[in-house]
Amino acid sequence: MFTAGSPARGSLIGATLVTGAGLIVRAAAAEVVGPENSVDGPVKVVSEDYSLFLQQVPGCYYFVGSRNPDRGLIWGHHHNKFDIDEDAMAIGVETMTRTVLRYFDETARR
Repeated sequence: MFTAGSPARGSLIGATLVTGAGLIVRAAAAEVVGPENSVDGPVKVVSEDYSLFLQQVPGCYYFVGSRNPDRGLIWGHHHNKFDIDEDAMAIGVETMTRTVLRYFDETARR
């Protein structure tokens, strides 16, 4: 179904397109980091085959920031000086866990 070499298709991410799974992720993220830190980013076109998956199952892209100037972690993830603030990994895992639990809860009610 999803084979290597499939043509890349753009997936749009952003506030104007948040529906379905995106609403579940947004709510979960707000629980983890607070609504003031769960913000919509700009719409982006990404070259991934992810859009092929979204034709089959619900889902969305979301980003977990790991920039931490206090620790000197200021470089973008494609820069050779990039290093991740490992505290951000816990935020990502908790957001994903809460997302899955919310999804199961909401689909069980249908």
